[in-house]
Amino acid sequence: MDHDRIADARKRALSWLDTQRRSDGSFSAGKDNLRCYLKAPLAYLLGGDPYSAHDLLTILKDRYLTPEGDFRTGERKYTSDAFNLRAERNYYLYGNGWATVSAHVNSRFEISYPALEYVLKCQDGQTGGFYSRRIDDDVEGMRREDVASTASCGYALLCTGRLAEARKAGDFFIRLRELQPHGEAFYLSYTQGEGLHTAFPDDEAGFNMVDRKKSRQPYWHLAYASAFLGKLFLACADKRYLAAASTYFDFISSCSEDRTSFFGYWKVGWAASLLYSMTGEERYRGAAETVVDRIARSQSPEGSWLLGKEIGLSDENDDLTIDVTSELVVWLTEIPRLLGMRTLNDRSGKQHPREGNDGGRDAG
Repeated sequence: MDHDRIADARKRALSWLDTQRRSDGSFSAGKDNLRCYLKAPLAYLLGGDPYSAHDLLTILKDRYLTPEGDFRTGERKYTSDAFNLRAERNYYLYGNGWATVSAHVNSRFEISYPALEYVLKCQDGQTGGFYSRRIDDDVEGMRREDVASTASCGYALLCTGRLAEARKAGDFFIRLRELQPHGEAFYLSYTQGEGLHTAFPDDEAGFNMVDRKKSRQPYWHLAYASAFLGKLFLACADKRYLAAASTYFDFISSCSEDRTSFFGYWKVGWAASLLYSMTGEERYRGAAETVVDRIARSQSPEGSWLLGKEIGLSDENDDLTIDVTSELVVWLTEIPRLLGMRTLNDRSGKQHPREGNDGGRDAG
């Protein structure tokens, strides 16, 4: 594993994000919608620039935070292109979890607490899962709950100290795994009273199931669930959640070999590194190292990651590129930390590429 390359990739990614911003801190023309602001504040904070993180969160609050505590780009969640509409329809709350965490760890409580209150309204009181769609858009009694929304919002609950509600989300994942048929598919959503959501259009299969016999699957949904369950175990020491985290990861491990290379694979690395940090099992370390090395190697010369074509989009989909690049800064920090690599601000006092003596970002 090339520690220097990983540190350099993180630095170049943040420098690229800088080039996409206007003088007021917002992202430039054609790149201005909610998706650009969910993860970038966390990326900048981890990269040693809390000032840029603060500016981006102010924009998030002023432009996208609704009076109810939701986040929206006008009439839509994100934009009206086909990919974003499918994401809005199948895991509406995924972005809310990211925004809540980004705001909370940056101490922007005037954002995170209203956002938390909205998220809590979207948790099913009986199952603990989180609704797939905006609650105003769904028919009462027909609310679907899904893996991505529940993992993202469950993690937000953990980060904001709502352990009781987070445990309900963990219990939802345990129950969801028990409901899966003995076969090749893992279904990603559930409706109370109806069971697993197994009927959907072919073009939405990538939002609703993971088929271990096929490649190009949405492995990241299950990886997010695994990582959340691992974090939940750390919070409450209930071994059921650690066992469930391992079970979810085991399913991923039984899937196609592109599970550590297809879009979203970075969350597989996060889950693997977290499980390694808790269990010491080398199989998890191996998977995490494979992922973090691939992240660093696949970066564009400019510093971003152009991955839209993997999911049927153009590489010029700017909001996706900003979103992915921001998220990968997070995992280029978190995965090495969990593996004990000490590539950032380690106790030896060694200076690393994004660190000066004042702990801030490089000038310019």
